[in-house]
Amino acid sequence: MSQKLLSLSFALLLAACSQQPVKDVQRPLRESIASYVLEGRVSVRRGNDARQAGIVWQHDTASDVIELSGPLGQNAARLTRDISGAHLQTASRESYSAPDWETLSERVLGVALPLNNMALWATARFQRNVPVRRDASSRPLHAVVDGWQIDYLAYESALPEALPSLIEINRDDIVVRLKVDQWQAN
Repeated sequence: MSQKLLSLSFALLLAACSQQPVKDVQRPLRESIASYVLEGRVSVRRGNDARQAGIVWQHDTASDVIELSGPLGQNAARLTRDISGAHLQTASRESYSAPDWETLSERVLGVALPLNNMALWATARFQRNVPVRRDASSRPLHAVVDGWQIDYLAYESALPEALPSLIEINRDDIVVRLKVDQWQAN
């Protein structure tokens, strides 16, 4: 896979991977979270090609802004979603737009990625009809949506409302890992 294609794939997979986890932070109920900011790291592997970056994701019901940065903090890509659609701007100033993230990924990469669901998955939420395996605290551990396997490998604390700190999403030869170092949830 070309460097450009993998880099764009990496950025698009996130439009939807340290500090020590914060212990016993009181959070709003998962279902009531309307907006959040997460900071951490993300890695994307497709076959033998892999990329990693820092991530800052600001989400609310009307919009998303995802900033990806390289190992030295330089801007790698910016993804946005709002009423006008989904947009990607790379560090090399290439710009792409589409009505939503999945259409954008299909146009740029030739495959529709599940980016429209990522905002829910990041907070361990799913549509009502999705079967979810849960832990003893009723937190999601595993789900499968449209062939994508979503695994919650760690949470920020043992509390039932704790948010995920390590998520792995995979299908075929694509593996995305999101390590969240800090959450601000409302």
